[in-house]
Amino acid sequence: MKSLCAVALGIVVPAALLFAATGAGARSASAVTCTASASGTNYTLHIAIPAGLQQFGFAFGVPGATVTNAVIPGANGNFSTQNLAPNTSGRWISDTPLTGAPVVTLTTSVAGTGSPTVVPSTQTSYTRPVACALTGTPASRAVAITVEKPIRYVAASHAWHVVVAVPSAGTVSAVQLEPTIGTAGAHSVTAKSLVQARKITRSSAGKATLILRPTQHGQAVLAANGSLKVELHVTFDAAGGKSGSEMLSLRLTK
Repeated sequence: MKSLCAVALGIVVPAALLFAATGAGARSASAVTCTASASGTNYTLHIAIPAGLQQFGFAFGVPGATVTNAVIPGANGNFSTQNLAPNTSGRWISDTPLTGAPVVTLTTSVAGTGSPTVVPSTQTSYTRPVACALTGTPASRAVAITVEKPIRYVAASHAWHVVVAVPSAGTVSAVQLEPTIGTAGAHSVTAKSLVQARKITRSSAGKATLILRPTQHGQAVLAANGSLKVELHVTFDAAGGKSGSEMLSLRLTK
């Protein structure tokens, strides 16, 4: 039996708490279906939930992009970036069951490079991922960028230098993904940023160096813990309209 990532809605469950799929869970995972259409950074997902099955939300993954928002019109629930299923970057959760055929509107950081994935959620766990059949093709906007690793702290500038190789003229930026704290049953609050960086515009292909500085809150956390743990989204917007991005999970130290 396949293990499931145990995530209770609205409650953080230790990552070590895993349990096997029940027959009902397996049936739910195989029975839920999804089709999707794409237009740039917007996706419309048509999810079909068979009669007798109840879902309390979904986690979403889009290849080559980060999900920045999810909306199900007419349904009670919230978007969150906490307690995600593997290979997803956002989820929509509710304290009441979803039935029938919910329509989900996803917004992503850049145009994706493939079909979205939906991971249904019961009240206590995620079930197996469901691939959405893509009926439209995302705009061909993706370009490749490379972030040099490791990210190094430069004492002279009191900051970390993030070196990004880009294929053409354009703008490079980096944003810390700030998780939403709270659930459908509680007021959602956005966590404070630990780091920030100014955009850099290049007139040709080459390397751009982003200066990543701790915020006032980040300085306090760094002093207390000796490091910062951040999810950094590095984006390149080319002068010709294409874009590329890379997601980094970093532990920053001096």
